[in-house]
Amino acid sequence: MTQQLLFQRELLIDAPLTHVWQLVGTEEGLRQWWGNTIYLEAKEGGRCEEWRPRHGVSTHWRGIVTLYAPPHELMLTLRAQEAQQDGPEFTTIAIALSAADDKTRVHVTQRAFGPTQVIATQEQIGRETQPQWQQDLPLAQLQQPAPGSLPMPTVAIMPVIGSIDPAYHSTAQAYLGALTQTWQIRLSTLAALQSN
Repeated sequence: MTQQLLFQRELLIDAPLTHVWQLVGTEEGLRQWWGNTIYLEAKEGGRCEEWRPRHGVSTHWRGIVTLYAPPHELMLTLRAQEAQQDGPEFTTIAIALSAADDKTRVHVTQRAFGPTQVIATQEQIGRETQPQWQQDLPLAQLQQPAPGSLPMPTVAIMPVIGSIDPAYHSTAQAYLGALTQTWQIRLSTLAALQSN
């Protein structure tokens, strides 16, 4: 059975869209607020890599830029390069920007799959084209928060096929807690960069 975890968050930033895109759509910009070592080849089909701390060690994630539409959308599709016993082995991160007068609304959606088999075959990950299954995953509608607020994130554990195994449920809850904390730090840092 394949399980899917969903995390969503939205933030209103007091800066113009083109300025925020420089922080979201470039490797140099991402490194300022991402919190992890990240490599980004800024083009659709480009390579991306991230090194994340987890349980005191660095985990390596590698993938492709599945959507690159300046200055509005960036989507990364990443696969863990080491076996994940207690976390997902495959994830997508979508960041969408929209202008709100002289401010920018930042929408973040992260989906994580596993730790069982993933929807795409292993051979598809890392190709210079968008995996077929990715075309079937629409971006979810995001909640509209009050201007300047950091609302509680939308998080969910969703079975793609079948029901949720109780052991997987507790592991997923722990991972969602870590994911929520990571994005809270990232988005707070991104918002703080605009006030300097």
